Amino acid sequence: MSFWTGLENFATTVVKDVEAIGAKIEQGIEDVEKALTAGEQLVVSSAPQITDSLEGILEALGAADTAVVPEVVAVVTAVEALLAKFADLLPAA
Repeated sequence: MSFWTGLENFATTVVKDVEAIGAKIEQGIEDVEKALTAGEQLVVSSAPQITDSLEGILEALGAADTAVVPEVVAVVTAVEALLAKFADLLPAA
C-alpha cells in the first residue's frame, strides 16, 4: 500500500468515525428533547393537584402560627413562589 492510499484510508476512517459520533450526538439530543417534553407534560397535567397540595401546606403553616421560625418563613416563601409559577399552568377558570 502506498503512502497516499494509507492516508486516504485513514481520512476515510476518520470521516466515518466523526459521522458516527455526530449521529450519536443527534440521537442524544432527540432523547433529551423527548424527556423534557414528557416532563413538561407531566408538570402541566399535575399543576392543579400540585397547587392544591402547596396551598394545603400554606394553610397548615398559617394555622400553626409559625411565622416567627426563620426556616418556616423560608418554606412559605418558596411555596408562594412555586404557586406563582404554577398559576400560569392552571387552566383558565
